[in-house]
Amino acid sequence: MIFSGLISLAVLALIGYMMSRTVLSPVTNIVKQVEQITASNLDARVPVTDRHDELGELATTFNNTLDRLENSFDAQKNVRK
Repeated sequence: MIFSGLISLAVLALIGYMMSRTVLSPVTNIVKQVEQITASNLDARVPVTDRHDELGELATTFNNTLDRLENSFDAQKNVRK
C-alpha cells in the first residue's frame, strides 16, 4: 500500500509539473520576447494572440508602453539635432 501511494504521488507530481508548464508557457514566451527588446530595437512588440484574456491585455499594455517610450526616445533624438 505504501508503494502504490508513492507511485501515485510521483504520477500526480509529474502531471502537475506538465500542466503547470503548459499553462505558464505563454508567460514564458512573453518574457522571452520582452527580454529581447532594448533601446536599439524599441520598434519590436510582443505578439498578442487574444486581446480579451489577461495575457493579451498584459501584452497590449506592454506594447502601448513601448509605443510611448519609443515616442519619447524619438522626441529626445529630434531635440538633440
